Amino acid sequence: MRTRSRMAAVVAAAGLVAGLVGSIPASADHDANDHSKNVKELARKPIEITKDLFAEGSDLAFQRRLLVAGTYQGTAFYKMLKRKPYLKQIGFHACPGSQGDVSVWGKLAFVSIDSASSNNGSGAGCNDTKATGPEDETTENSEGLEGVRIINIKNPKRPRQVGFVE
Repeated sequence: MRTRSRMAAVVAAAGLVAGLVGSIPASADHDANDHSKNVKELARKPIEITKDLFAEGSDLAFQRRLLVAGTYQGTAFYKMLKRKPYLKQIGFHACPGSQGDVSVWGKLAFVSIDSASSNNGSGAGCNDTKATGPEDETTENSEGLEGVRIINIKNPKRPRQVGFVE
């Protein structure tokens, strides 16, 4: 039964990715019926920034029942459920930055920012931590820098940036 729950979570996450890239036109050689017989989409959810504003992204990381989705507008947090609706968004760290590759380790999420000009978010919880750079140089905040954002996700409903490595 545990394997089935994990498979449902992975398929739900795959549905999230499909929902994120679903608006991209298919290439001419793509066969819409070409798919694995043992995979079924269970859920498709948008990444919500606010009630009527949605993010774009496709990078995912998993930790137990937590799914982390990286976007250009910030980082979203979902709880994976055993039954419908399978995914429930529980938080969003509204701090923009291009790339948004995500990793999770313990109570921390790591988000890569590959363009200094895209790391321009300001306000509470966004770029408000010191940034450590080459040779342990430190700046007062990470705005306008390229590197890795470190987010405390002890409470994924209220994620907060706790560090940045340039």
